[in-house]
Amino acid sequence: MKKIVFVLVVFSICIACGTHKERKEFRVQFNEYLISKGLDPKKVDGMEYIEEYMEVEEERKKEKLLNHPYLKTNQVYISKDQEDDYYVFKVYDDEGHAYIGSSNIVGENLSFPKDGVITVTDPIILDFLGFYKLESNKLTIKRWRNTAYRKWYENDIGFVRKDSLYITGWYYAKEIGFKRKWLAITHKSDFKARYAPNLKARRKPGRNNTKFFLIEEGSFKVK
Repeated sequence: MKKIVFVLVVFSICIACGTHKERKEFRVQFNEYLISKGLDPKKVDGMEYIEEYMEVEEERKKEKLLNHPYLKTNQVYISKDQEDDYYVFKVYDDEGHAYIGSSNIVGENLSFPKDGVITVTDPIILDFLGFYKLESNKLTIKRWRNTAYRKWYENDIGFVRKDSLYITGWYYAKEIGFKRKWLAITHKSDFKARYAPNLKARRKPGRNNTKFFLIEEGSFKVK
C-alpha cells in the first residue's frame, strides 16, 4: 500500500511540476504503454496502471544506464580536490543516483604509493550526493547545498568520454527535476574524474531506507 501511495505521489509531482511539453510527452508515452497492452486509453482508468508503468520505466532506465558505452555504472571514478590534498571518489549507480567520498592523499584509508600505485587499506564510505541523468554522453548531476540559513540546489553539467568524466559548468536549479532557476546563468567549472577499474565498490543499505557505497579493496595508479 505504501508503495502504491508513493508511486501516485511521484506521478502527481511529475505532472504538476513538469512543463506543458513534458506533461504532454508523459501522457503520450503512458498512452502508448496502455495501447501496447491492448488497452484503449479512452476506456480504462489509467491510474490503475501507473505503478506498473513506473516500474517498467525504471527498469528501462536502468538497462539504458547499464548499457551506456562510456559511463561505468556502479564503478568508481577518482579525482583530486583543487588543493591536491584529497582524493575524491564517486560512483554513479544504475538507479540514477550519485555517491561521493574522499580520503587524504596519504591517510588512514590509503597506503603510501609503491611503484606508482596506491592501495586501499581501510574502507572508504561514499555517501549519497544527488541524482543524475545522462542524455547521450551529456551528464547532469542534481545536488543540494545547506547552510544554517537556507537550502538551495545546483546542477553540475558536463559529459562522459571514454574512461573519463568532465564537469564543465554548473547553475542554480529548481527543487524538483533538472531545470535551471529562472535567469540562472551557467558558471564555469573545470573538473575531471577518471575511471578506476581496480577499485571495488559495493552498494550497502543505510538507515531509513537509504543506501551508500563502500570501497573495501583495490588500488589505483598515481597520476
